[in-house]
Amino acid sequence: MKGKFITIEGIDGTGKSTLVANLAQFLLREGYDVVVTTEPTDTWLGKNVKRGFNEPISPFTECFLFSADRCEHTKWINEELEKGKIVLCDRYADSTYAYQGAALASHIPDAVNWLIEISKYIVREPDVTILLVARAEVVLGRIESRATLTKFEKCAYLKKVEEIYLQLAKRYERIKVIDAEQSAEQVFEQSKQIVLSCIESRNRMG
Repeated sequence: MKGKFITIEGIDGTGKSTLVANLAQFLLREGYDVVVTTEPTDTWLGKNVKRGFNEPISPFTECFLFSADRCEHTKWINEELEKGKIVLCDRYADSTYAYQGAALASHIPDAVNWLIEISKYIVREPDVTILLVARAEVVLGRIESRATLTKFEKCAYLKKVEEIYLQLAKRYERIKVIDAEQSAEQVFEQSKQIVLSCIESRNRMG
């Protein structure tokens, strides 16, 4: 039986990492075989992606760095899914569509669709995606205590990213939107139901 691929998305500061950790703990307690992963990865490719966060590189270079990391990451994800595991992923291709789509908007008339097109042979469609949404002003207030902020963590830019995320949610039924301005407990409870429904659909088909 193949596993389930579940991704968590949203702009910086919406609580993705906390939600992934809480979901993983819950599923493990329930007896599910779960693996947690993230993008950029911790591989040499992912480390080069992260290095680019603070380098004056072209947005095209940036998107291809993300894609290179994702090629290898997707191979690993597919292997885990073939073992029947539930893969929880903190960011995946939708992040590139949203973040690099916003960055490339002034260079390409239809940047998001271009990114989706060039990615179609190297990504795996998630079984379900939880999209955490919150106002840019709110999330920036949450992350202002960080030692340094990346070039992505600017209010105007995050608003553009959020807008693209919401467009993607209208486009893909797999994307389930949750208000991340609620408490972490409320976000977890709503996300838990979405994840369990996804897993149960696998069991029904099996």
